[in-house]
Amino acid sequence: MQATTLFILLAFTLSSLPCRAWGKPLQSPLELETEAQQLLKAGKPDAAKATLDKALEAYQAATQAAKWIEAHKNFAKVYRDILGAPSAAEQQLQQALAYGRYFSKAQMDLAAWESLAWTHVNLAYLYAYYLSEPNLALAQYLEAAQVFQAQLHKEDLEVAAYVYREMGNLYAQAGDYKAAQVILSKAEKIALDYGDNDLAAQILCELGTVAFWLEQPVPANKYYETGLALQGISESSRALLLANQAKVLNKLGQHQRAFLSAQKAKGIFELVASNPGMQYLSSNVPASMELMAESLLLEGNYPQSEKLLMEAAKHYRPLKGQAATRKLAKCYYALGSLYLAWQRFEDGLNYHQKALQVLLPDAKLKGWQQNPEPEMLYSENTIMDALAGKATILYQWYQQDRDPAKLQTALACHELIFEVEQLLRRTYYYESSKLFNVEEARARSAHGIAIALELWRATRETQYQERALAFAERSKSTLLLEAFYKSRAEVGANIPQEVLAVEKGLQEEISGLEEKLFAARSAGSPKAELQALEKELLGLRQAYAVWVKGIEQDYPGYYRLKYDMHTLSSAQIRQQLLGKGQAFVEYFVAEQQIYVFVISRDKFEVLSLEKDFPLEEWVVQFRQSIEQFQHSSSNREALCATYNQLGWALYQRLIAPLEKLGLPDRLLIVPSGVLGFLPFDALLTAQPPASCQFAAYPYLLHRYTISQTYSATLQAGLLERPTANRRFAGFAPSFQKNGPFAELRYNKALLEAICRLNGGQPYLDDDATTAQLKAVAGQFGLLHFATHAEANTEEGDFSFILLADGRGGYDSLFVKDVYLLQLQAEMAVLSACETSVGTLYQGEGIISLARAFFYAGANSVITTLWSINEDANRELMEAFYGFLKKGHDKSAALRLAQLQQIEQSGKLGAHPAYWAAFTSIGNMRPVYANFRPYWAATLGMGLLLLGLGAYRWRRKR
Repeated sequence: MQATTLFILLAFTLSSLPCRAWGKPLQSPLELETEAQQLLKAGKPDAAKATLDKALEAYQAATQAAKWIEAHKNFAKVYRDILGAPSAAEQQLQQALAYGRYFSKAQMDLAAWESLAWTHVNLAYLYAYYLSEPNLALAQYLEAAQVFQAQLHKEDLEVAAYVYREMGNLYAQAGDYKAAQVILSKAEKIALDYGDNDLAAQILCELGTVAFWLEQPVPANKYYETGLALQGISESSRALLLANQAKVLNKLGQHQRAFLSAQKAKGIFELVASNPGMQYLSSNVPASMELMAESLLLEGNYPQSEKLLMEAAKHYRPLKGQAATRKLAKCYYALGSLYLAWQRFEDGLNYHQKALQVLLPDAKLKGWQQNPEPEMLYSENTIMDALAGKATILYQWYQQDRDPAKLQTALACHELIFEVEQLLRRTYYYESSKLFNVEEARARSAHGIAIALELWRATRETQYQERALAFAERSKSTLLLEAFYKSRAEVGANIPQEVLAVEKGLQEEISGLEEKLFAARSAGSPKAELQALEKELLGLRQAYAVWVKGIEQDYPGYYRLKYDMHTLSSAQIRQQLLGKGQAFVEYFVAEQQIYVFVISRDKFEVLSLEKDFPLEEWVVQFRQSIEQFQHSSSNREALCATYNQLGWALYQRLIAPLEKLGLPDRLLIVPSGVLGFLPFDALLTAQPPASCQFAAYPYLLHRYTISQTYSATLQAGLLERPTANRRFAGFAPSFQKNGPFAELRYNKALLEAICRLNGGQPYLDDDATTAQLKAVAGQFGLLHFATHAEANTEEGDFSFILLADGRGGYDSLFVKDVYLLQLQAEMAVLSACETSVGTLYQGEGIISLARAFFYAGANSVITTLWSINEDANRELMEAFYGFLKKGHDKSAALRLAQLQQIEQSGKLGAHPAYWAAFTSIGNMRPVYANFRPYWAATLGMGLLLLGLGAYRWRRKR
């Protein structure tokens, strides 16, 4: 019995030992790993995985985390490179990233962190070049960068080349050009620090491309020239620089020089790619041919341009991977553009369809009438280009045969473009990139409006007027509207306050670093310091973006509400926005037309006004003629003459055509582009009866009560907001003589007068601090700022209001700081200079303090267009609050105050410089209920009789 037991134990022990068994030699984990790869190559995936698992178990038992991660990575390479199975490679790499289930942080040595970082890079590469998932690729590159920085403290050439450079190109591909510039500049610096001029030259080439797409051909060329001047660069890098320089030369009109530059690049690439180790550069040969074709196209040599593009496409077709697919699609797009110029419309449409088919292989696109389904779209610029090119050809073809079906398909293209624009914006980290996206979208919207109105003229179907209105609305204050929807989604999805507090902390950290970077730029700090700050800021933005994605996944309702944006129809505008005797007027300034949408209680009209005059120049001169009049050193006679001429001319161009439709006396205006700077109230409805007798001038103010808004859709949201409390708070820091800012003598007196009329809390002198405002911002329904402000027309986010710092000095409340205020304000009055002036974007509008207060939660804003006279400001504001107290709505109260000033201020005081700077924007409902005395008496008598009747009834009972 004992012998039997001993035999069994011995047999069990022998079977468990990792040694030679039945003549088979022991395999090391590395041998098992190699065998697993061979089995996978031989088409035996199950046996391969079983063998790999044994190797992984051995690595885990020996706590060899680096080898465990590498085993997964090497197995994934077989799937990707040998078997052509990128999805299986992805799964294997994802398993490697699950290292935390098998190893503790203490078991992760430097080798393990290094392996993990490169696993992220491998997965990013797979997403970018095999699986067409650029957003996922970027997320993995971000993870890799984090491991390299936090765990390995490593920023060497490999990180620059395979992480930062790839990230920069993905940002550029998506159109997030600011992020691309920041990270590529970082990569360039590392390359130069390590003395790798060749890598630096390649990155300079990519920086030039980013500048080129930002419509900056001269700065782009500077990047290329800098790269070409570097010593010791390779021929392939030189060719890249020459090829990209050809783009710039074509843009600058130097077509022959561009052709020669691209031709030289092509020759170099052909020679270099003939080396078996450099064949990956072969796709640059057709790319150079495309640039040569572009030069020929611009010179009108269509046959030779066509020949080169056809040859380029032939080179691209055999190439594999997402990058090659995108290049082929771009080549097809170039052919479509060529045929448009050549007036071969059907050929052009076919190639735009081919471009779409390459990018969207699941779409079944047969004839030009077919477009891809919206659910097939993804964030890719080339999809937009192909759809826009298709729409352009169809519109021009329609001009020849007048077939409405072509316009209908073109209009459908623009609807799909809008979807891609939205998808792209969601991937951006920088507001500037989003603004650039909106700016580009505006030009496409103009084309969509033109197509829709042409269809309306051809068919007289009102649906096309509605679609033109929708395109105009989509192009207005898009980012402000998205912020509004975000705020609404947070409430609707019941996001916990502690979660929102985390978000606010991240936003404040970003804002603080932005201010630090702005100060460093203003001070002329060294380039290295600026680059370090930019990189840190990009890292914060990336962290915030990852956090936001997580919230969107955790709260599906939030995601749905946040992106469920829609525009209002004319009927909805009529029902939701218009009061009695009011009309809605929306302008859209295009390149050659000014479209005006006019909606009243009984009609909807769309006017196309010829832009055959210098609108931008006239508006600027008109404003200057008003603003400069208040300076005693100005030539007032000349300014008066300019004002008289342009006030009448702009009225005739912008308002008189609308009056032929019959306008009511209240107008809600949505301006467009430079019209955001225009003081409509100061336009002249006739030639002045006597020069410079301003009290007798026929101002548009006499005819209409005008308020403004950013879009009908945003206005509807503002009207839905509940009425905030009527508690008043005013901020008036002191400004003394001989200080850094001009003395304000009446700002505190103004607040005290308002408080005597309405009650409230004035914060004066050193109490009028930024910290105090942040502490009480959400408690007051009426906010008034009587202080200095300054517009920044280059960087609108750094326009500012001056407040006290609590120590006898001053503190700047920047636009970006206002974004973070959590307001519950029914009205914010920005009684300071230039509070509605800032950086002008034709699509988004003016990035100003006024816009920022809406962003932060204000329902309405009273704002200024220029530097205002303090004495006139005090009188006007006191009158404004007086009319508000009597129950007038905000725009009516402002108009009455302005009219009163014209009547009572004498010859000079009636000039628009002293009253027309103020503009009312947003929800104009009254602040105070308007109970007239006789209504109060009638109500009181009714209540008294009702009480007496009830008393007598009880007595009878």
